[in-house]
Amino acid sequence: MPINPPTAVLTDLQTQQFTATSDRSPVSAVWTINPAVGTIDPHNGLYIAPGLVATAQDIVVTATPATGGPASVGVIRLQPRVAITPTSVSLKAGQTQNFEATVMGDGEKGVTWVVSPSLGTMTAGSYKAPDVVKEAETISVSAKSVADPSRLATATVQLIPAQPFWTWILGVGLYLVFLFLLVLPLVELWPSAPLEGSGEDTVTVFGTLTRDVDLILLVLLAGALGAWIHVGRSYVDFVGNRAFRTSWVPWYLLHPLLGSGLALVFYLGVRGGFFMAGTKGTDVNPYGVTAVAGLVGLFSKQATNKLSELFDTLFKTDKGKELRDKLDPQAKTG
Repeated sequence: MPINPPTAVLTDLQTQQFTATSDRSPVSAVWTINPAVGTIDPHNGLYIAPGLVATAQDIVVTATPATGGPASVGVIRLQPRVAITPTSVSLKAGQTQNFEATVMGDGEKGVTWVVSPSLGTMTAGSYKAPDVVKEAETISVSAKSVADPSRLATATVQLIPAQPFWTWILGVGLYLVFLFLLVLPLVELWPSAPLEGSGEDTVTVFGTLTRDVDLILLVLLAGALGAWIHVGRSYVDFVGNRAFRTSWVPWYLLHPLLGSGLALVFYLGVRGGFFMAGTKGTDVNPYGVTAVAGLVGLFSKQATNKLSELFDTLFKTDKGKELRDKLDPQAKTG
């Protein structure tokens, strides 16, 4: 028992007559809608849209045969009389954004564009931000129906002030300072030939350390150094594409610590799995260990992904016994 029409697009107070047929003959049915937006005559299937459609919404129309049997469904797409896309954008000084407005149900499809407050310029739906933006500002861009100016749609434009040049100089300076703070102890801890009679001990500016402890410290520093290089590359990429978000600052600050921890785990795994139990610290090549630790920190995301694949394979569980609080596999993480 199909519904005719199966779909419809309506706006404020527009109507649509639905019919149910069987073998091309009308069938008596009970009509309902879900959600209950607008009204439908339960006996003849006449739907009337609400007086004001503020947002786009889908309404499911169900026809249940009066004599019993399977129900049939149709879909009504409610659209605002005036719709604007996009609804929200962020612009910097001098940038432009094209807006499109759609008018339904009016004989005159044209719109009048209004910008409030009057910052920037609007020409035939193309908004250009002011050449100078000193502070953050929210602009409303409205499209009003020519036939009925009371019908309108509004989009917001966030004007973003340009950061002063000194902030970039400060950022580069801080990056270089932290880079120096990682490289300096790495150089000072680098193992040299042990002094006569000192066994495996390594003499550093931080005191006398065993070679094993010295290697662990080198791994931690190299992992942090690699992660810090990744932080710099990521920062430049996002700033260059004007996609940097301050909400990611904690990630930038914590990433070197994550790189250090991951490098240490890799070092312990390699040391325990590929070296004999009696291997001395002096027998381990510090260049190779430090290079691997730095690469692990630099490519920490790829390293954790590979570990995840390894453990998923080694410790595969029965899908029927999965935990109820398992994350959605489609969910994205940083």
